[in-house]
Amino acid sequence: MTQILSFPFVWEEQLRVTSPSGSTDIVMFEGNPGAMSSFHYSYVLTKRGETGDPNAYDKHGLVLVCSRQPAATPQWIDDRNLVIPDDGGHIFYFQPHPEGFDIVAEMVSSEANPEQ
Repeated sequence: MTQILSFPFVWEEQLRVTSPSGSTDIVMFEGNPGAMSSFHYSYVLTKRGETGDPNAYDKHGLVLVCSRQPAATPQWIDDRNLVIPDDGGHIFYFQPHPEGFDIVAEMVSSEANPEQ
């Protein structure tokens, strides 16, 4: 397994948005690497209701790891298309076609997101 982050974080689930069919969740985690370090945010695809630990993911199901929590919620356009707002933070990893899922993720500026 290839680690995306160089050391383990303590992750806490902050947000979960279920796809229109109810089969898949996009889950946002807030990660704390410890004292004197910045939080990171990780977006992971899971089957509905499954829990996850971003430390355990390699590239399977991992969509995004970034340095800033978006002000807007990710939106499912339909069961295969997902839009994630980008608020300009540093992006450590982005996978628009996550392995193991037939889903396309797109990042858009939060100014373009109507749900803001």
